[in-house]
Amino acid sequence: MDVQFHKRTLAVVFILSILTAPTLSAQERRGPTPSAARDPTEIIYPGAMSSGKARGPIPGMASVSYTVRERYPSTGVLHFYDQELAKLGYSPYTEPQLRESDRKWTEFIDSTIPGEPLVRQLGAHWTDPARKKRVLLVLRHYAFKDSAGKYRETEGQEVILQAYDFFEIPKSP
Repeated sequence: MDVQFHKRTLAVVFILSILTAPTLSAQERRGPTPSAARDPTEIIYPGAMSSGKARGPIPGMASVSYTVRERYPSTGVLHFYDQELAKLGYSPYTEPQLRESDRKWTEFIDSTIPGEPLVRQLGAHWTDPARKKRVLLVLRHYAFKDSAGKYRETEGQEVILQAYDFFEIPKSP
């Protein structure tokens, strides 16, 4: 066979791999269309940036985390998951001991992070009809103190979605 033919073939394969790489990574960021997903952690909010999936530490647990361009106190991601999880048969689930904070923004100072940011966080739970699976969504915004001592929001909303085997949170005595 002709050496030039092999060089041209390799060049075409190389160029095609470069041209299709951005398409593949963009599709990977978007994930499957929400209605096609069966695993809740496959459902990704449109426009998600820097996503990552993980398993564990609890057997049967899967999670996905990413950042979106939403400003505090946006609940667009929450409403998106309400709609998409409903398509999979999931419904909102709140235990009595979580009613005060479920689906509401709360604030705390996180002294485990350098700069001790003010964290604004919202959590929401869902369960499947058979109560075999549970889903937790956590939305977070971080604000750090500037030189004048005022908290300034960072850009973006952190999104963490976890799916795991159903359990009830123990009631306090």
